[in-house]
Amino acid sequence: MRSGRGGAAQTDRAKSLRGREDRRVYPGTSQGRRLAGIVRGGDARWQGRAGQGLWRVVRRDPHAGHLETRVAIASVTKQFTCACALLLAEDGKLSVNDKVANYFPDLTRAHDITLLDLMPHVSGYPDYYPLDFVDRDMAKTIATDDLIRRFARRPLDFEPGTKYSYSNTGYIILGRVVEMAGGESFGAFLEGRILQPLGMAHTTYEPISSSEEYARGYARPTLGAWEAAIPEGRRWTGAAGGICTTALDLLKWDLGLMEGPVLRPESFVVLTTQRKLTDGKLTAYGCGLGV
Repeated sequence: MRSGRGGAAQTDRAKSLRGREDRRVYPGTSQGRRLAGIVRGGDARWQGRAGQGLWRVVRRDPHAGHLETRVAIASVTKQFTCACALLLAEDGKLSVNDKVANYFPDLTRAHDITLLDLMPHVSGYPDYYPLDFVDRDMAKTIATDDLIRRFARRPLDFEPGTKYSYSNTGYIILGRVVEMAGGESFGAFLEGRILQPLGMAHTTYEPISSSEEYARGYARPTLGAWEAAIPEGRRWTGAAGGICTTALDLLKWDLGLMEGPVLRPESFVVLTTQRKLTDGKLTAYGCGLGV
């Protein structure tokens, strides 16, 4: 983690994206939970979330949640995962051009797919989470490597680099690569290189707790009454969507990412560059985030 580079070291891309940052922070959502914040001139002006607290308000329960309530940010996790991989690339412990086969040689077409194919969803690996609800199988705990083998040994959905198709599977693989290259668990690497340096004290990875500090999601699968959403079993979200945080912590992340202390300028460019497909079309998606 580096500090002190300040606004003078921002890339043109960061300055351009900062205009969007001054208007809003991308919302996070998972199983009926919402999180949002607004920043002006580098300072948080508003933050909010909905989920368990909103449900209680609707029910006129006096014990409404607080802004410190942690919300699952789902796929917003992916930009953190890409940042972890890029930090390891800066450390010389991996390259984004490494083949998946360097880490998982038994996966489908692993010698033809790079880490940089996983990040913008152009690998062709089928998505293990294509539905908008948790089915019976996903409610059970699964080992990360078993999840990878179950879905990344299947035939590809398309030739690598030819299409964009959202794949959580690729991010579970990428999370394990971070662990293998970094020599520690993904959660430990995330904590030491991003969360602690940015002061994100209210952010957790794959929390077990179901206490009041964590929002519960609610869903309305039919036209009937709202009901508590079934959470994913352990390890199903992981590096693809396992972070819980508050609106204020998410603002700290976005500002740290924009202003430079998280990644070097060249890494930030990789993170925020649209992927060009083999036919020349752009995907409007970089590494873990839309651009």
